[in-house]
Amino acid sequence: MKLGVHSATFVKNWSEDITPYIKLCRDAGYSSVEVSLLGQNEKSAIEIGKLSKDLDINITCTTGLSKDEDITSNNQNIRKRGKDKLIEAINLTSLMGSKILSGVIHTAWGISDNYGKDKSLKYKNSSNTLIGLTDILEDKDIKLGIEPLNRYETDFINTVDEGLELCSMINHSHIGLLLDVYHMNIEEKDMCASILKANHNIFHFHVAENDRGIPGSGELNFNRIFETLNTINYSGNVTLEMFIQSNQETSKDLFTWRNIENNPFDAIQKSYELSLIQNYQKINMLDQEIGDGDHGTTILRGLEKAVSHFSTNNEFNNSISFMNEISKLMRISMGGASGILMTIFFKELGNLNFNDLYNTILTTFSNTINKIETRGKVNFGDKSFLDIYVPIHQELIENNLIDLDKIIKKIDESLEYTKSLEARVGRAKFLDSKGVGVIDPGAYSTSIILKEFFKEINNEKNN
Repeated sequence: MKLGVHSATFVKNWSEDITPYIKLCRDAGYSSVEVSLLGQNEKSAIEIGKLSKDLDINITCTTGLSKDEDITSNNQNIRKRGKDKLIEAINLTSLMGSKILSGVIHTAWGISDNYGKDKSLKYKNSSNTLIGLTDILEDKDIKLGIEPLNRYETDFINTVDEGLELCSMINHSHIGLLLDVYHMNIEEKDMCASILKANHNIFHFHVAENDRGIPGSGELNFNRIFETLNTINYSGNVTLEMFIQSNQETSKDLFTWRNIENNPFDAIQKSYELSLIQNYQKINMLDQEIGDGDHGTTILRGLEKAVSHFSTNNEFNNSISFMNEISKLMRISMGGASGILMTIFFKELGNLNFNDLYNTILTTFSNTINKIETRGKVNFGDKSFLDIYVPIHQELIENNLIDLDKIIKKIDESLEYTKSLEARVGRAKFLDSKGVGVIDPGAYSTSIILKEFFKEINNEKNN
């Protein structure tokens, strides 16, 4: 899953330049930014596409239809305007280099004059219009995500079941669903059961708290939500769609009459903790296959301990003492062999020198590998996190430089390689060959850490 931020979190009007926010989201650690096509044109779309490529950040797009563009209408001219608007949106999406366009693309936003009546005719008109877009979607390789909205924002397609019905009438691989937990929390009896039912029809996913603020600050159970997404192997974008600013030009469109959060920038930084939730659930599921199912929880406990400590204690003489403290806090909190071995890398990071970055990264990896081998009595090929460190170290030596794309590719290849290995260390070694075919959970957690590390190194080099 790729965690992103909706541009509506920041903008004060729809025509505002969003490029500064794209940079801000990248620097905060996010993998994608969602762009509302309201106020965008060909020129801005090209600029956004170029910037996203330069920053190596993914773009997702969203839009909505007005009443005079309603493709459920009985008026042929209105339906044509709606189809033309969607073609324009698809072209803008393509110019941005995006592969997903979602939102209110199946009807006009708002309550219709029919007040929920004649739904069968709406299904027919909407599906026929969207079927007429499948050729351009295939040609541009773009997927459409139909978003079920709550009853106060539409009288057509409120639930996942209704969305699936429309998808079945269209019956095309490029048209599926965008699910939003804010709307689902109102309309679904069991949100996670609906996610399971939608399964491969989910093209995109929106998250926010029950008040559309910071996820995890209210009543929604994001642990269960992400556990469910991992169960169906959802690997697409997860976008923070927080509507939190009042007294702006956009506020009336987003029904935001008070500040839900005080500062949008603080909100996205606090929300980044959501990435810990989505990853630790996945790690736990892998660990259930070949261990005791708590590796993700153990890592999360260590990271939360470090984050909590440094929120009130941030005075250190140098990077060595800083990383030593992180390593110690995580090691004590995590406990066991994983606490000892996984925190070695964090401690070694204290020796990085940005004036001699390449060589000190090589030394960091070399020291980490040697200490893991010595203290853990682990070798390359034993199905452990060492099966990630060793290939990356070799990649750095062979290329004599830090190439982010090659490193990410090597991490993914090395992770996949652990599937073929029979475990020779830890509890998994007692499973004999039963662990073959499963990604090693320690290697998976290490891959996440190293990807984020090298992305930050790349950002620092480019700034």
